Amino acid sequence: DYDYTKFPLMEMMERGCFAGVKYGLAKLRENAEELVAPLLRPVCGQTQPQALLRAPLHQSGSRTMDEYALLIWRVRVVNKARKSPPRASFKPGSVTSAWLRDLAKLSAFDGGPRLAQEFLSKHGICLVFEKHFTKTYLDGAAMLDGDQPIVALTLRHDRLDNFWFALLHELVHVA
Repeated sequence: DYDYTKFPLMEMMERGCFAGVKYGLAKLRENAEELVAPLLRPVCGQTQPQALLRAPLHQSGSRTMDEYALLIWRVRVVNKARKSPPRASFKPGSVTSAWLRDLAKLSAFDGGPRLAQEFLSKHGICLVFEKHFTKTYLDGAAMLDGDQPIVALTLRHDRLDNFWFALLHELVHVA
């Protein structure tokens, strides 16, 4: 059970989540359940996808993560992963220290992030990029869609060093 009005409806509309809908906030809230429920159903079904997040739900200080924004972010990640599945099946135990070192060596190349995405796909791991929603404070997450590992990065700090740090951090969760 969700309070559909608590989802980041304006931000979702601006990102095109509602297929051409252009409402003001009042009308979005009025139609929230009919707009959001169909987005959740294919991914969440009866349970939500499990995710390992770098940011806790309640961070130090006054920042509290918006759980509704986090949920819709995860739904968008899983949908993207399903649309672009990896080229191979994932083999549990394949992500080792040596494997991570081989991946990290790709950082020396100009197209390192693209090469990393191809490397992961060849090993059955889907790498997805999805901008964070306001009040999620995420850099990345590792999650499973069934047996399919997904690594999602927000590129909130759009720097090459942050890409590699967040990617390797999330892959340790996959390992």
